[in-house]
Amino acid sequence: MRPDDEETVAAAGEDGGPTVRVVLLRPVPRSPLVLPLAGHAPVDLQAHEPAIDNETLQSLLGSSLFLTADEDVPVEVVEALCGMPVPPLFRTSPWLRRCRALVLEEEGTRLGSVRVVYRTGLGLRMDSADMTGG
Repeated sequence: MRPDDEETVAAAGEDGGPTVRVVLLRPVPRSPLVLPLAGHAPVDLQAHEPAIDNETLQSLLGSSLFLTADEDVPVEVVEALCGMPVPPLFRTSPWLRRCRALVLEEEGTRLGSVRVVYRTGLGLRMDSADMTGG
């Protein structure tokens, strides 16, 4: 585990479970760019910008949330996210430098044996359903 991971995981939620801060993003079709859920401008997570402009920062922060391992969030999901590297773009900001990017594919994103899906109006959902079987 990297030092930033320890700090991220050590930040326990109210229930005392491991916690990670994620930024929820959607892929831009046929592009390496992603779109923050709370934004309208695509971003390049691999960019090594010296600073993120305020509008982009606000859309990324507005798309972020803390996930704490509990009955609704399997510890496997939090651990998988903590094991992901912080994107280069996030490392340029003190507000985002410990955040992980969660790119939400339309059919769901697999983290270990868990499928993570985001639906407008319903929010983030997690289940262990087979992604190929619908």
